[in-house]
Amino acid sequence: MRLGALDLRLDAEDMGSLDAIRILVEGTRNIVDNPQWISSGRE
Repeated sequence: MRLGALDLRLDAEDMGSLDAIRILVEGTRNIVDNPQWISSGRE
């Protein structure tokens, strides 16, 4: 099995595009301020 991602090469333009997208997805994963509400001990 060959992993194609190992052959992936990104130039400065590619990295700039990824950086532009990155700022759209930065932040916390919680949608509420209280993480206890989300997990409720279900782990």
